[in-house]
Amino acid sequence: METKIKYSLKVIKKNKEVSTIKTWKKRRFFDFIQRTKNSEVEKYSICVTYGRLTNNFDKITLFKNEGKYKTKKDFLHALKCFSEKDLWNNAT
Repeated sequence: METKIKYSLKVIKKNKEVSTIKTWKKRRFFDFIQRTKNSEVEKYSICVTYGRLTNNFDKITLFKNEGKYKTKKDFLHALKCFSEKDLWNNAT
């Protein structure tokens, strides 16, 4: 069974959340990022959710990666790492 990744992004300007997107489609996520003006952004908050999986203690938990980044370059690097197929395919 193939896992479906959910992408969530919050754009923060002047300590206020101004834009949010949640989507299953990576292309839509990248389009949203490219439309965001980098000079106005204070930080990017990302959460990539892979689904509910059984952990080492046989408990079902939500498997995800998340982080906050100050530059678009760092944010895009994290997104690339979080969405590698090997990362989430081996977890299922």
